[in-house]
Amino acid sequence: MGNYRIRTSLVESCQRLDRANTLSKRLKNHRKGKDIKIIDIADRCTKRLKIKSNRMLDIGKPRNKVKVACAREFLGFIWEALNVAA
Repeated sequence: MGNYRIRTSLVESCQRLDRANTLSKRLKNHRKGKDIKIIDIADRCTKRLKIKSNRMLDIGKPRNKVKVACAREFLGFIWEALNVAA
């Protein structure tokens, strides 16, 4: 349900959650000078979604179902970050 462009973007952003979550040099540089609350939300989001995706994949859920479930939870973190920023 909802806007298909937003829904597609969220699902595509959750494609690689099973990869290692190391910060690239580019991301480290981008984080400099940013609000610590936003960075904390992003780190919690990454950790939680990685755990959720691995747990769901381990019990045999289809990859697409895992992506959509993680995208739904990711939206909650986006909402939290927008409320902190406002």
